[in-house]
Amino acid sequence: MPRHRSITALLALAIAAMPAVAQFGWDPNCSTTNGSVDTNINGNTNHLEWNNWDEGANQPPASPENTGSGEGFSDPPGATTPCRDFASVGSEVQIFGLGTNQIEIRFRGSVGTSHNCDDPCSPWGITADVVFNALACFIINNGAGPATTVNFEYEATSITWTRHDAGGEDPVSVAMSVLDINSGAAGLNPGDLNAGVAVPGGQPVIHLDDAGSFTIDPSAGPLTVRLGAVLNATIFSPGDGQRPGCAVGVRDSSNGYVGGRIALGINGAPPPPSTGYTFSFPTPPPPNYTPNALAIEFGLDLGSDSELADNATGGCFATNPLNNFFDPGDMYAMNGPVLFAPTNGIRDDFPVFAPAPFVPEPGDPNLAPVGAFTPIPDLPALGAGYLDTDASDALDFNLASIIDPLAPLASPIHRFSINTSAIHGANRLLISFDDDDPVHYAWCSTAPGSPSPVGFGPYGDATSKSELFTAELIYFPTTVPASPIVGHIGVQVPVASESDVHPSLAPDVDLLTEEFDDDIDALDAQWGAGLASNWYISVDSEAHSFDPFSGISLDPADIYLAAAPAPILAVHHTTHLGLQDGTDIDAFEFVWLPNPNVGAETLALIFSIDDDDPITPIDESGSLDPTMLYASFLDGTSFPLLAHPFFDDVDALTTWSRSLVNLPGPCPVDLAPPFGQLDFSDVIAFLVAFANGDPAADLVPDGSFDFSDVIAFLVAFGAGCP
Repeated sequence: MPRHRSITALLALAIAAMPAVAQFGWDPNCSTTNGSVDTNINGNTNHLEWNNWDEGANQPPASPENTGSGEGFSDPPGATTPCRDFASVGSEVQIFGLGTNQIEIRFRGSVGTSHNCDDPCSPWGITADVVFNALACFIINNGAGPATTVNFEYEATSITWTRHDAGGEDPVSVAMSVLDINSGAAGLNPGDLNAGVAVPGGQPVIHLDDAGSFTIDPSAGPLTVRLGAVLNATIFSPGDGQRPGCAVGVRDSSNGYVGGRIALGINGAPPPPSTGYTFSFPTPPPPNYTPNALAIEFGLDLGSDSELADNATGGCFATNPLNNFFDPGDMYAMNGPVLFAPTNGIRDDFPVFAPAPFVPEPGDPNLAPVGAFTPIPDLPALGAGYLDTDASDALDFNLASIIDPLAPLASPIHRFSINTSAIHGANRLLISFDDDDPVHYAWCSTAPGSPSPVGFGPYGDATSKSELFTAELIYFPTTVPASPIVGHIGVQVPVASESDVHPSLAPDVDLLTEEFDDDIDALDAQWGAGLASNWYISVDSEAHSFDPFSGISLDPADIYLAAAPAPILAVHHTTHLGLQDGTDIDAFEFVWLPNPNVGAETLALIFSIDDDDPITPIDESGSLDPTMLYASFLDGTSFPLLAHPFFDDVDALTTWSRSLVNLPGPCPVDLAPPFGQLDFSDVIAFLVAFANGDPAADLVPDGSFDFSDVIAFLVAFGAGCP
């Protein structure tokens, strides 16, 4: 016993003599915050303000958090249907890491307004405003010396975007008035992040970042961080339909966003790595890939201008007959090489369904009867004869290892229980809206021959870059058991035209050339195109094919592993999702979603559903809203994910851990799989193309193949893909 006491005493003395590690503490007497979010829709106001720091229920212990959000949706008395005038606002300032030597401060504010001239109500005025000011004061304690080095890094982005079909009359502005670290030791100048736009299709994006260090004396007072921003989006009131140009099909919207992070480390600690602006941590890349790697895969809807069966019978409308190169059952690489003939994608449906006589397929003359006006009683029989991959998500593991296809999940699957690089948080989305109405393709309801379901299309023109949109969501728990979490849409930014997605989708569509319209109806974000080997799909109710061995039609409400020699059921619509029979899943993605029931991110499926086709006996929407995203923890139930739906039918969906505002550009020397990564296979592909006079090797586009093309290849290959 005496010996034991002496050892204990020695250990206590040794610990007491060790130098204390400096930590960030919170100074509640110095720290202040205030802010407000407001919407005003046709005179109906929604106001929320704050004046104090709170403890965040979903944050680490002792982490102050300040959050405000609100939105409005007009429904004036007497209207037969709700107006779609809409305003959304949100903001947050969060602090992570108190009590350690590394802290991270995240902030964001977003405003959005929209009006559709097709509404049954008058186009009244709409405004959305966000103001926030925060002063965070940190006491550096536990042994920090008189000269303490603080390492810092910060990044901040502001975005403004408008769509004004009736003219550029409605402004949006973002003013990041203050981003200051320790009274000028680091930060931005006033106005550096100010952005404003009032022109159709405007999309200013400002991104600023910096890193470095400075020295402070902790005894002289707390380290301070100041943040302040003011955002406004407006649609002016013209007074009872007097807005010039406010006609059927015209839509106006204004959107603004500012967000970023500040990270600090002391006593030799670097700033902590970014965990994103929202609750979700970035998914780590697979071996040999960098965090900045991104490859987008896409698929086309049957009947699109560039799809194999584009108006094959010629019964509807004039389309371009020279560009029918894309198989609607395949997935293709964004910015892939120019196509000169019908070509299989990087994910090919043929090996999965090879024994079945399904079409279309490159080289098969028996194409889907677009515009054939097939008698309505015969339309259901068409579905089994063709395949349109309606949604896609490729994973780096087999779901069968964690999900029984015949039973709902008995308990949630926590994020870090699976070693995967293929599933991301549900905060940053890339989406495509539907470009055709819900009637069957045989009755000319295709992208070139009909408007979008809500009438905001066509999408994909070069000016508005509206074929693909990125959206940021922030989540809050709810008190409604059926919807345990709700996502608020922050920024919605158009990021790509049709030809931005692939050069062979040119020319881009506009209101005068809708015959060139291509509808992207499947998306997937990968570290490298074609990388993950477990390909999960859903099928279109109009072209769902069948199991080549059993002869049973695939169900458009289910999700399958597309693996040779036949598709395998992975997620069942009633067992896992609680959907009614006949529903058609339009888009889906496996994600990590905050699950308030367990206080952590767990595996979930987010998805949209198709519009109901009025000429078929089945309700393809399953009595749900095609403009809403739904979510399920795969436990036999699903719930609306968003506080308010998108403005049109969500036709394709994928997620990524980092910003999707700037998508990867074309890489002319990435000529062979794995796409998104340059290696020796690209060198071989270039040499073969050069020897054969293939246009892909004419990198100095002069019609000849000479040493200048070789030099151009070597320079581009050395620089790497963008």
